[in-house]
Amino acid sequence: LNDAYILGGNQQAKDVIIKLTDWCYKTVEPLTNEQMESMFTKEHGGMNEAIADVYAITGDKKYLELAQKFSHKAILEPLKQHQDKLTNLHANTQIPKVIGFDRISQFSGDTAWHSAAEFFWETVVKNRTLAFGGNSVNEHFNNVSDYSTILESKSGPETCNTYNMLRLSKMLYTESCDLKYIDFYERGMYNHILSSQHPNHGGFVYLTSIHPQHYRIYSSVQECFWCCVGTGVENHGKYGELIYSHTANDLFVNLFVPSTLNWKEKGISVIQETKFPESNETSIKLKLQKSSTFAINVRIPIWAKNSIVTINGKPETLNLKPLNSETSSYIAFNRKWKDGDVISMKMPMQLHTEYLPDHSPWIAFLYGPIVLAAKTDSTQTEDFVSKGPKYNQYASGKLISIIDAPLIVSAANDVVSKLKPVKDKPLTFSVADVVYPDKFKTLELIPFYKLHDSRYMMYWQITTPQDLQKTIQKNIERYNFTDTNNVRTIDQVTPGEQQGEIDHNMKSENSKTGTFKDKKWRDARGWFSYEFKDSKNEANFVQVTYYGKDVNRKFNIVINDSILVSQTLDGTKGEKFFTETYTIPEKTKSTTKGTFTLKFIAQQGLVAGGVYNIVLLKK
Repeated sequence: LNDAYILGGNQQAKDVIIKLTDWCYKTVEPLTNEQMESMFTKEHGGMNEAIADVYAITGDKKYLELAQKFSHKAILEPLKQHQDKLTNLHANTQIPKVIGFDRISQFSGDTAWHSAAEFFWETVVKNRTLAFGGNSVNEHFNNVSDYSTILESKSGPETCNTYNMLRLSKMLYTESCDLKYIDFYERGMYNHILSSQHPNHGGFVYLTSIHPQHYRIYSSVQECFWCCVGTGVENHGKYGELIYSHTANDLFVNLFVPSTLNWKEKGISVIQETKFPESNETSIKLKLQKSSTFAINVRIPIWAKNSIVTINGKPETLNLKPLNSETSSYIAFNRKWKDGDVISMKMPMQLHTEYLPDHSPWIAFLYGPIVLAAKTDSTQTEDFVSKGPKYNQYASGKLISIIDAPLIVSAANDVVSKLKPVKDKPLTFSVADVVYPDKFKTLELIPFYKLHDSRYMMYWQITTPQDLQKTIQKNIERYNFTDTNNVRTIDQVTPGEQQGEIDHNMKSENSKTGTFKDKKWRDARGWFSYEFKDSKNEANFVQVTYYGKDVNRKFNIVINDSILVSQTLDGTKGEKFFTETYTIPEKTKSTTKGTFTLKFIAQQGLVAGGVYNIVLLKK
């Protein structure tokens, strides 16, 4: 409605959005801050931003106050103190809230709210974001000091998260002109957003796994309408954003995208011609109604500090201020421009690597800002297109063992020099001289945005020749048990994780959730339940994880209407997590018929749980 009024000039849309917001105002007016806060743990879109937009078109302060009332203080307050309390929170529930915090600060003048948004961006981008611009695993922010969870998972960053992080980046850039936001925008746009739609059938990707040799699944056109389809459609209509920006008089060139800009107020047109990233050159041609003096600020990207700039064929001396090692810089050309002037740039790109944010020995390869990955094979997948509308956004085919993944074997400081460009294939490099074992020597690195319908390698474990056998042995010791359980796992849920609980139709009475030792849990003084899928009726065991120091917990675990077990937690297991495995009786299996309900019911006056994980296993 706001867009229909602001962009389309539709007065009826303005009338409707104001009346709708008045209804919202009256509905929540009786609620206390505590009652409002209790709602905000679940996804509620960008409510605070949307209401702040109503203040922008009316100037009525009651809407600004309503937007503030719709701002989740449990998230806002730590961010204002520059504290990262995000681990285990549902990631894309939080990002729209933060966009709203910053939007409100634009009108309220409260710099602490703006500072909270800046800090959120900093900690997510620097500590929680992978090389291709995505963040989260199973839709939740993971532990910043341990990325093994995301490496070992079929899941991976959600496309909607990057959509919203780019929105936040744009907002913060327009307030500051700080190019760190453009650097991230470029990275996320080319590597996550551009890769997230299939170039032939048009399906969209929900989750991008980084598990070695896993794959992505695309939405089916007639059946799937995931969140990442809704924002997915929008993503690919936004490639024109932030290529250019301006102040009252001066122009800024931020991104290298073929485009035409019409700055009508100034009588200026800009035509940018480029094949970037397949070419490292761009040409910016001016069309002016009359000669005019102003500055054109061209971004010298962090990945090409040795760029060469010519104007009308004459080399320019780049009198740059000392370049910050972490961000790009602008070079300003302030002169009297005439019709037909051309700025040309050559941006030499270099191969380089990035480690996972926890600095564990896993690297991604990049060429300039472009993430490179290698196709492995297209076998052992259920399909590359989702077979249905509900919960089929997961690439649920076989999870190939990390033990069987290729390794990069090289001294850390020379691995890039051993990659060889492949003749007649732009942006393609051979890993033959550094990959182990020999069966993977035919792999080639290509831009991730070109990689579809295949298992792939984006992150590679790196070791030295001297440590190769030691690394192999450690992998065998670590992953053998995990791989065995993966093969046996039919279904699983982590209590307290929003999407997992939605997927398993969680129901409860007098139940609560929390986080302990970076793990989510759920317990109840009443009960809680989940629906599990067992389409082939193979389930033999239910495996439940608890914490050893929990006391005064006694509860029944019920499958459908049959008691599976009565469980007591008395604190005697010590300060550790432990797992109990329960056998499903044959007579109970006959009643499941592809799905069944698992219910945890507290005994009178006691507590059911806490439960940290539930896994359904076959023999």
